[in-house]
Amino acid sequence: PGQSSDGEAVECSSSHVNQVPLAGLTLSSAATAIKLPVGRVSKLKYAFIVVASKAADLAPELDLIERVDVLRRYFELALPKAPRGLLQADTTI
Repeated sequence: PGQSSDGEAVECSSSHVNQVPLAGLTLSSAATAIKLPVGRVSKLKYAFIVVASKAADLAPELDLIERVDVLRRYFELALPKAPRGLLQADTTI
């Protein structure tokens, strides 16, 4: 169990769940200036984010986090296929 930014308890069995206030999601100018090397394998960080104003808003979709986690796992497997193995996904937190 975790806790939302407004103090509500949040339950989820996924190991990839993290709660970050939206204002905390930023990229530095150095991160946005990175260019991918041509012809070499690049491992990129990705995040699948579920946004709600409060945790209770997700209650009607009890398995939403688990369904998004399934999509994340498929994405990690499928991404390298499109650019002939030159892109890899890292969705670990």
